[in-house]
Amino acid sequence: MDVSGTFNSDPYQIVTNPNDYLNFGNNEDNSSEELDKIRVNSSKSWSLVEGNSLSGNASLQINRKLNNKGRNITFRGSFGFGNNDNDQYMNSETRYYQEGLLFRTDSIRRYITTPTDNYNYAAQLTYSEPLARAVFLQFSYQFKYQYNESDKSTYNMPYGWVYNNPLPVNFEEDKDEEQSKYAQYKYFNHDMMVSLRFIREKWSLSAGMSFQPQHTVLSYKKGDFATDTTRNVFNFAPNMDFRFRFSKVSQLRLTYRGRSSQPSMENLLPVTDNSNPLNIRMGNPGLDPSFAHNLRVFYNTYNAEKQQGIIAHINGQLTQNSISNSRSYDEMTGAWTVMPKNINGNWNAFGMFGYNTALKNKKYTINTFTTLRYTNNVGYLTDSTKVERKNTTTEFSVSERLNAAYRNDWIEFGLNGSFSYSVERDKLQRVNNQEPYTFSYGANTTLTAPWGMSFSTNIANQSRRGYSDVELNNNELIWNAQIAQSLLKGAATVSFEMYDILGKQSNITRSLTSSGRSVYQYNGVNSYCMVHFIYRLNIFGSKAARDKMMNNRRGFGGPGFGPGPGAPYAPFLNAAIS
Repeated sequence: MDVSGTFNSDPYQIVTNPNDYLNFGNNEDNSSEELDKIRVNSSKSWSLVEGNSLSGNASLQINRKLNNKGRNITFRGSFGFGNNDNDQYMNSETRYYQEGLLFRTDSIRRYITTPTDNYNYAAQLTYSEPLARAVFLQFSYQFKYQYNESDKSTYNMPYGWVYNNPLPVNFEEDKDEEQSKYAQYKYFNHDMMVSLRFIREKWSLSAGMSFQPQHTVLSYKKGDFATDTTRNVFNFAPNMDFRFRFSKVSQLRLTYRGRSSQPSMENLLPVTDNSNPLNIRMGNPGLDPSFAHNLRVFYNTYNAEKQQGIIAHINGQLTQNSISNSRSYDEMTGAWTVMPKNINGNWNAFGMFGYNTALKNKKYTINTFTTLRYTNNVGYLTDSTKVERKNTTTEFSVSERLNAAYRNDWIEFGLNGSFSYSVERDKLQRVNNQEPYTFSYGANTTLTAPWGMSFSTNIANQSRRGYSDVELNNNELIWNAQIAQSLLKGAATVSFEMYDILGKQSNITRSLTSSGRSVYQYNGVNSYCMVHFIYRLNIFGSKAARDKMMNNRRGFGGPGFGPGPGAPYAPFLNAAIS
């Protein structure tokens, strides 16, 4: 059962726990006159969903090497299908408390069936033509087809029926046409790409453009509204991939991807869905397509002699014409009406740096992992003045994790600690501003016996601080353990694992968007144990046989990678493929 309520001001200023006052029919000993003055609605609902699904997919790839200079052709094909049959039983009651709607109750008792069929297939042909030494022109064409059919039938149930009772006789006669919906969706996509690839001993560059004509057909019926509509759009997107190889174990990579995406057909229809009286959704025929820019820089290097590695990563994304939900609030009912609209200003940036090294005594290692993230989120918000405004929320976060370990032939022991700090700002709703931080510290160890048995355990204290919600500021001591035995000369392993032995872990997620802050705390099975049996199959024979197979694969070549082994740039090609 789900119970919720809406108030037009903070109920925690009046009572300690407003949840105690959400149920219907509260007696005089469990009521509050002050709370009744700010109450907008209360709702309770029960639901049960039963479903069956069947799905499958298959793929095929054929590559043909046409000469030793890098000319080749590749065919890729795929097919997938799915069949879903869901039955939903739902009871809900919503009571309103504002003047003019005082104690009006909306009762919904429904049985909903939603059979869905879908399938898709795609065929792609790629051709690579050498233009000069280590210069290739690549053409690619892909056709993709998707079909989806959904027939949602809604039946109103009589008063007194509850979701776990048998369906009434002749219930089909009370079908709710306004809440039933049929949709058939056909999607035809042509993706044509042309790119130029340069390969040198130290670097490679691939740059190109993709063109995507799309044709969509939608047959839709809901209540009295019925339409057969088509849409033709033309997308294009540039892409670039540059790699510079400093050595066999060190490289810098820079990529750019542009991607255009269209709003869903149903979002474009002028249809209102009020199946949930407190969450009404409307379509918007004026939506424009979105375009996302994604830039990524990656660097890694490794020193085998010192057992020292560095990895760094920077990523940025900017979206033009993002689709944001415009939300308007009805103070009388507490209902939200949501409509998708385009908006600009969504972007984010992410940076990461990792470093690990062995000390002079190779039995000791340390590593550090640092991340930085900045998110700028925009959206529409309707405030108490009933005027829609553009709201901006920002979040800057930094985190650090440090580990130190010692290992020899029979023991491994490590210490670890982490810290993260966030600055969250909401332009229009400053009550959402906060600066939370978390930290943890712990240890782990693994003992290995000569007869192939190992015992490992880890324990850490995790702490949250700085949250506006007091119940989130807590400490959790998490302890896990495992015992494993190697069998059959190392080919098999059986293990027994225990998680959250002390039962202290909580399940909390939170988000800050332009429309508000959300904190979810949910139940979960965190304390449990598992038995694993792992058997390793060696179907490729010895290491020499595997190396021979890999060399043959590399010699076969692939689209856009140029000549096989023996050519001047083969060592770099193999590194790039892997």
